[in-house]
Amino acid sequence: MMKAAETTVKTPARGSSSALGFRLSNADDGIQAIEERKVAAAMPLGKEDAARLLARLPKLAEQPGDAASFSLRARSIPAPRPGVTIDEAFPPIEAPPAVVATPTGPLSVDRYAPEGEVPIAPNVSVTFSEPMVPITSIGELSKESVPARISPEPEGEWRWLGTRTLVFQPTKRMPMATSFSVTVPEGTRAISGQALADEVKWSFTTPPPALESWLPKGSSVSLEPVLFAAFDQAIDPAAMFDNVEIIAGDAKIPARLATQDEIDADEGVRRAIERADEGRWFAFRPERRLPNGTRVRVRIAEGTRGAEGPLPTTKEQSFDFETFGPLNLRQTKCGWDDRCTPYTPFVLRFSNELDGARFDPELVTVSPEIPGMKVSVDDHEITIRGRTKGRTDYAVAIHAALTDVFGQTLDTTVPASFSVGPAVPRLFGPEGEMVVLDPAAPRQYVAYSINEEALRTRVYAVTPEDWRAFASWRSPWSWQREGAPPGRLVVDEVVRPQAAPDDLAATPIDLSAALDHGLGHAVVWVNPARTRKGYEYIEDVVVWVQATELGIQAFLEPDRATAWVTNLADGAPLDGVEVSLLGAGPAVPTKNGLATLPLVHGGYPLVAKRGRDTAFLTEGRSDTETFVQHRYSRAPRWLVFDDRGMYKPSEKVHVKGWLRVAELSRGGDLVAAPPDELGESVKYLVRDPRGAELTGGLVTIDEHGAFDLAFDLPANVNLGEGEVELELIGSSLPNTWKHRFSIQEFRKPEFEVKTRVGEGPYFGAGHAIASVVASYYAGGGLPNAPVDWTITQNTTSFTPPHQRDYHFGPESKRFWWWRGPGGEGGRKEWWSARTDAAGVHSLRLDFDAREPAYPISLSLASSVEDVNRQRWSGRASMLVHQSDRYVGLRLAKNFVRAGEPLAVELVVADLDGALIGGRPIEVRSARLESTRRGMEHVEQEVDVQRCEVKSSSDAMPLRCSLETKGGGLYRVTAVVTDEQGRRNQSTIETWVMGGDGPKRSGVDADRLTVIPDKNEYLPGETATLLVISPLAPAEGVLTVRRQGVVHLERFTMREPSQTLQVALDDAMVPNVSISVDLVGAALREGADGEADTSSPRRPAYASGSAEVKVLPSTRTLKVKATPKALSLSPGGSTTIDLEVYEPSGRPAKNAEVAVIVVDEAVLALSGYETPDPLAVFYADRSADVRALGNRENVILGEPAVEPGRRGGGEGGRGLGLGGLGARGASAKRS
Repeated sequence: MMKAAETTVKTPARGSSSALGFRLSNADDGIQAIEERKVAAAMPLGKEDAARLLARLPKLAEQPGDAASFSLRARSIPAPRPGVTIDEAFPPIEAPPAVVATPTGPLSVDRYAPEGEVPIAPNVSVTFSEPMVPITSIGELSKESVPARISPEPEGEWRWLGTRTLVFQPTKRMPMATSFSVTVPEGTRAISGQALADEVKWSFTTPPPALESWLPKGSSVSLEPVLFAAFDQAIDPAAMFDNVEIIAGDAKIPARLATQDEIDADEGVRRAIERADEGRWFAFRPERRLPNGTRVRVRIAEGTRGAEGPLPTTKEQSFDFETFGPLNLRQTKCGWDDRCTPYTPFVLRFSNELDGARFDPELVTVSPEIPGMKVSVDDHEITIRGRTKGRTDYAVAIHAALTDVFGQTLDTTVPASFSVGPAVPRLFGPEGEMVVLDPAAPRQYVAYSINEEALRTRVYAVTPEDWRAFASWRSPWSWQREGAPPGRLVVDEVVRPQAAPDDLAATPIDLSAALDHGLGHAVVWVNPARTRKGYEYIEDVVVWVQATELGIQAFLEPDRATAWVTNLADGAPLDGVEVSLLGAGPAVPTKNGLATLPLVHGGYPLVAKRGRDTAFLTEGRSDTETFVQHRYSRAPRWLVFDDRGMYKPSEKVHVKGWLRVAELSRGGDLVAAPPDELGESVKYLVRDPRGAELTGGLVTIDEHGAFDLAFDLPANVNLGEGEVELELIGSSLPNTWKHRFSIQEFRKPEFEVKTRVGEGPYFGAGHAIASVVASYYAGGGLPNAPVDWTITQNTTSFTPPHQRDYHFGPESKRFWWWRGPGGEGGRKEWWSARTDAAGVHSLRLDFDAREPAYPISLSLASSVEDVNRQRWSGRASMLVHQSDRYVGLRLAKNFVRAGEPLAVELVVADLDGALIGGRPIEVRSARLESTRRGMEHVEQEVDVQRCEVKSSSDAMPLRCSLETKGGGLYRVTAVVTDEQGRRNQSTIETWVMGGDGPKRSGVDADRLTVIPDKNEYLPGETATLLVISPLAPAEGVLTVRRQGVVHLERFTMREPSQTLQVALDDAMVPNVSISVDLVGAALREGADGEADTSSPRRPAYASGSAEVKVLPSTRTLKVKATPKALSLSPGGSTTIDLEVYEPSGRPAKNAEVAVIVVDEAVLALSGYETPDPLAVFYADRSADVRALGNRENVILGEPAVEPGRRGGGEGGRGLGLGGLGARGASAKRS
């Protein structure tokens, strides 16, 4: 025993050294000054004093099991054995097979291994002609004498494999570089008594050391390298080194073994050692510098021995390398097989590794200039990339200042030349296998080619009824197509594209012969008019073209489709258009442009017909199974929970469940299903974490759709996550569920820790107070207890309410992005302190303004330890804004070509999402170029553009246009400053395509924003939606979607911003998706990317949606629980008064209530929370609606000279895809 003396240990305070955008300190600086920790110093009591104290204790009563040498719980339940156990009678009912007599004859050795020279010997085996040992246990067999001997015999053991085969298994493997002999002596006897007539003896040999890997290799090696050699077996480095010599040219260079510091300094050798087996390598180095530019040979002499066996090597082993010499150009190359085609990089290889850190791209000049040229260096090579031109000779000059890793430069400027040959022939068309012609352009399709001398063009007149045959005929690979496509061949001719060599040629194909007054359908098939050479793949173009004035949008539900037919040119609704599923039922005429059709099981295209004009939609452009009916279904919703989530072995688990049925259909609700659908009982099976069955049974489902069960856990149950498998018996619905719970040995916490932060918002240059409160469950705080804080900082983003269509904060990381340990995010700061007399400690966080000005999230974790060494933690988090103004940005177009302006739309909002006007916004764009310098990629900004605007409180966004000079990855950054001078920044990245190819011809959807006036609604309320669209005036359809369209209405969008109202009823609980689709016409883009007001407008469409929550307030019961006593002593009891009310406030009769009483300390330990029934039963419903349309298939052409004219024609400006970089091109026909 000890008696105490007091010793005082002071805990020093420290200042925060954080550089993460915040600084830490104690909120009350006086706490640290008074904190003192008293530690008891112990001294042993005398024997008499100890005996006198112990004598005062009552005598312990003995209990069974008190006397035990070691207390160990019963062995855990084993995991179930895999497979199926089959019970069989014993003894067997059938008689055993007749005993086969052992053949007589002398004992012999049937086979043995290894033998002769072998590369490796894992073991030695010998098989006899008959059993040598009885059938018994392995332990008994080990007592049997071994009828074989090995010389020399390494460490290992003999063992029998069956009764006839004997194996010697060495501890590792049979040693290398050794000759072994194995003997089975004469007279060796089998169990039958037969003896071996003659001695059997054989030998085998393992090889001497062989060199496996070495360093250095190749050329450009330093003059004082560390040399490394690894072998296939263990060696003695000193003995091996005695047989090594280094020959540089004709001179022998003295060497020594390398020191550990020298090895550590050489990264290549260090990595090689990490990969090599221990004890099989050695490292050495020359004692003097090697000569420059010299071939060096390292020789390991014949007769060298390893460390495993005595056999020496029988031949010399060696490796070579070359030291660096003067820096010079060794080789140039471009492409493969001597084919240098346009855009193929130029590669210049030098004699030595180049110094990437000192490399400057300005050291490389090329004539003529290469557009978009980039120069990078990697190891020995310089690579030049860019848009090289075919049939052009390029002269390259490398400046004499080029430096290698040894500090050497070129003697003089080095010239090189590259001849770029013709481009590889290409043929392609606008994207998509189905296209719709621009209603304002001539009736023609354009194919694009490079270096194709002649094209065979075929045009077939088809109807929508031919679609399935076309989709079956068409294959992604031209050689897999058999025969011709469906339809009537109306054009079959060879045309010669007119373009300079290696330039893009646009070939217009007249479709008027396949159309009826400019309307109808055609299949266009274009392929090069040449034969394939060998395995050359010849591209072709196959496309279905629709020439129509009908624009179709379809809202596809599982069981029906609603078609919205409008004028393709301007979006005006069309009445009287016949809409049908092709070949499946009668047509339905449109009213106000709308018609609804039931779907069928087979699946058919949706066709709209007005006079001789037809248009059709498919779900997939080459899908033969389209607009297929899907069945709605019903599924059970399980609410299953236990009382506390975590249990010890031997404890009882209580499980409660409620069942409802969800109608997964349009307007479907949650219902209490009848017993014949849900079943009358639930079968349960309890498994432990290893899958062993613990218990099971059957419980009845009562009239409330409820069931409950309880079971005891065995004392030896496995720890981990157990589960209860539940199955509905007699149900016609999907009928299984699993409930998981935790089985652990644990000590209940004696106190709890809560971490709190003050109310925000928090800003840079401000501060916040975080507090941790530690209190005993028995009452009272933990005074003077040590507190450890961990604060984790991450750069994050914040999107103000109602502004989700814009991007706020840092750019999304690219899919290939990796950040090293020093990158942003996940960085931590620590702080230690002590609680005050009430068990509280408050931490002050002072925030700094950061650049870039992105918000940061702070995760605060605090842990407190009491005198019993129990440590518990609490967590909190906070978001720190850099400003109370946020700038959001988005691209006006998803697709931009080099030379076109990059249009950026901007808004400024406060933290509540309200738009703020009058704040200056600085916008900056730059193209990112990545250059490799050695092992690093260096990213730099070029072609920087700037724009400044002032924010507006109007609903329509601001716009900045930024010039793009070349293709590549662009970064766009917007910065806004609030009234206090605090900055906020948002950044996006986007790809700009190069300007050499055809301009994109498709019609992209315009962005449409739908903003509800509230985040949540009650049944019976009306949602007011603000719709903001650049497409106005336009025709629109509003759909309310909840596993189908539950409400649809037509409207006209007259202004860029407009409000719509939707009544929300109880059937829309818990959520609906409100979508707005618009169609109309918009200005075309000119060649400069700006709006063209002189041309007819193009077809346009836009869509947007908003998710709306409808709270289940009409389905929520109010429960009030009132205990008779608010506090109880251990062992006490009380009663609880329960009151249940309907949503209307009336008492709820015959309601079932589950009451759970759990130790709060156990809940704090497990973190278990009883699931919310409303969240389970009223989980969000999906929209289950897909929107399709033919405007997304429109390819824009340059409008005809007479916009109303229909029909094709050659030449002119009407190329079908005008503006594709080939304006004015034509083709000769033959």
